Amino acid sequence: MPKTNPQMNGQDNSEIFKGRTMPVGVGLQSGEVDYLDKIADEKGIARNALLHYAVRLFIIGYQAGKIDLTPMIETPPVPKKKLRLPE
Repeated sequence: MPKTNPQMNGQDNSEIFKGRTMPVGVGLQSGEVDYLDKIADEKGIARNALLHYAVRLFIIGYQAGKIDLTPMIETPPVPKKKLRLPE
């Protein structure tokens, strides 16, 4: 598989996409995992490779200003105070 061009969208991504590969976990709904598996099976690739590609595409799009997370950010309501029970 050819290496990703570090100069995509006029951005120098070489600092972001260097270093060792680290496994990270992310919580997904079972339907999301099923659909990712369907795509991976259709293309004959591993789910991990598909997710790595998706994350890389997200980073490049975010850097290029094509993805704006601002309208999706929510402030949770202030939680109620907790009452500690006697022991």
